[in-house]
Amino acid sequence: LKSARPDASKAIFLITDGFSNGGDPRPDARKIRESGVKIFTVGIANGNRDELWDMSSEPKNETSFILDSFEEFESLARRALHEDLGRGDFIVQPEDKCSGLCFKGFDCCDKKATCKCGTYTGTYECICGSGYYGTGLRESCKLKTCPALPKPKNGNMICDKDGFSFSTVCRFTCDTGYKLVGSRKRECLAIAAWTGINTRCREITCRPLPFIKDGKVYPSACTKENVQFGTTCQITCYHGYSVVGPHIKQCTPDGMWVPSAHGEMTHCEAVVPVFNIPTEPRALNVFRSIKVHLFPSDYVYLLFADTSPPIMKCPPDVEIDADPDDISAEVVWQPPVALDNSGIRPIVIVVPAIEPPKRFPIGFTKVKYIAEDLSGNKIKCKFTVHVKDVTPPMADRCVSPFPYITSEQYANVTWDEPEFSDNSGTVTRVERNIAPGLFPQGETESRY
Repeated sequence: LKSARPDASKAIFLITDGFSNGGDPRPDARKIRESGVKIFTVGIANGNRDELWDMSSEPKNETSFILDSFEEFESLARRALHEDLGRGDFIVQPEDKCSGLCFKGFDCCDKKATCKCGTYTGTYECICGSGYYGTGLRESCKLKTCPALPKPKNGNMICDKDGFSFSTVCRFTCDTGYKLVGSRKRECLAIAAWTGINTRCREITCRPLPFIKDGKVYPSACTKENVQFGTTCQITCYHGYSVVGPHIKQCTPDGMWVPSAHGEMTHCEAVVPVFNIPTEPRALNVFRSIKVHLFPSDYVYLLFADTSPPIMKCPPDVEIDADPDDISAEVVWQPPVALDNSGIRPIVIVVPAIEPPKRFPIGFTKVKYIAEDLSGNKIKCKFTVHVKDVTPPMADRCVSPFPYITSEQYANVTWDEPEFSDNSGTVTRVERNIAPGLFPQGETESRY
């Protein structure tokens, strides 16, 4: 302790398996503590507990120990010495610094390894590069692999490499009628673990159709439970009623029913008979009739064809920012209501088959509404949804290379190029101010 550096931390470890035999050591221990030395006491099996407790520094519950055996002390010492031991930094060195690590005396490091000096160990080592493991010596660096990823049921998985090795990227898709839940893309990291979360494909279903008053829906399962995509349901009315709206609906892979009548649900409406007119049932929908009296007891019906299309106005165009870090935005709009000169509400369908609220992807999407009256007259209108991408790309990996030590004026330095990703799925352009190559001594900043 007398030869210690003035600014160095000083400690004494007292280990005993019995009692003191040279008088009471506690006064001397107090003087040592007052000089700034920290005292740890360890009694093995039969130590004098009170004496050891008084000699130790504060807090005593962290500096005084009574153990059952030397094996237990060894375990305690290992934990204490290595609990906060980090790996430290490794500084790149010339290859000849590691020439003593193999019998050949030169070219000892693997092609995937670099000669480095450990700042904690103070020794030269061959360190395998990112994504590799091994001793670092020649032919020892092996490529790390991640656990095998399963192909999702009712979906597909495409990977850019075989064997799920380091830097492998796997992308997932689902079959038509199934929605992807989890990560669309996963990458095998240098720590042999995948990014993202598990992927599965969930079946898309449509909500049950409502019950039809004065009619029925076939099959009946269409109104009782979530309906699988591709199912076709037919709506019929009882005698004396006719269907108003689409009478056949199909569950699409988007989880929507098509065709979809906006403004009014498909329902059954009582048929008003027109007497003494020989006509086909369709004539009630095609013609309008008025009653004209010729004589007090006689009259005729005059029938008029309806050639006027319905009246309908689409909502204005929508421009909205995509959700942060997302590829879409939820859009709400007021579906148009069509009117007709017949007084009967026209059928309105929308292409694509969607209903508000609806998530739209980044970019431009056209939405078209078509209204048709009972005479077959149609009118169309459309509006555009523009979802703007306002989230900048992210740097997934941007790591500076290790410091390079050389006696030359210039050195050839390379590094792993940064990787970027964007919520839109595509990074269209990456610029940099300098490329890997020859660099002078000192520090050079590379910006991407």
